[in-house]
Parts: sequence; C-alpha cells; structure tokens
Amino acid sequence: MKTPVLETERLILRPFKMDDAKDVFEGWESDPDVAKYMTWTSHNDINKTIDWLKFETDQIEKDHWYRFALIKKETGELIGTGLIYYAHKVLCWTIGYNLAKKYWGKGYTMEAMKEILKFAKEELRIK
Repeated sequence: MKTPVLETERLILRPFKMDDAKDVFEGWESDPDVAKYMTWTSHNDINKTIDWLKFETDQIEKDHWYRFALIKKETGELIGTGLIYYAHKVLCWTIGYNLAKKYWGKGYTMEAMKEILKFAKEELRIK
C-alpha cells in the first residue's frame, strides 16, 4: 500500500518528497540534540539529508515502510517525521519519530503517532 496522507486536528501527515530537503536538514537532521538518543548522527551536510530523502521516497510504494512528513496545518511548516515499518531483523513492526526542537513539548508527536497507530490498526490490520 502506498504511504497515504493522514490528517489530525493540527497536522497533515504525508509522504516525503525531494523538495523537503532544506526543511528537513534545517528542522532536525542537522540538530545534534534531536539525534542525541537516535541510532543515527546529525547531518553536517545537506547532501546526507538528500541521500536520506532518496531512500525515503523510494519506500513510498512499499508495504512495509510508512514514513510521514508532519506538516503543521496552521502554517504549512514541515516540523518532523513519524514512521511505522516492519523490521525484518527482529520480525516485528516498530515505530519512530523526530521533531524539530522548537516544537518539542507541544503534543505534536503524540498527536501524529496516535494517527499513525490508528492507520496501522485499521488499514494495515496490525495487532
């Protein structure tokens, strides 16, 4: 199933596109505070972000990878990302998210992930 567009009260969740590179890089990929507890390191070069986006856009049509750009409805700003994917190494579905630091503590991650989990349960039939 192609990664769909989802909507919450304050957010639009959509697939990423290559035009998002600058916003992703400046929003969170270049911020070491965002990467502090992640398995990846922050990007010191926008070309790393472009490579990441190439990978992500290649996954849009796949049935095991659903990465969403989190767009603030009020302003159209790209503020973060939410993901559910099937981890073949451990044979289970897993989730992840990142949010630009200036949006921390405002409930956006919880709002987005609730919608992603609803999608997983209702559309993907994941238990």
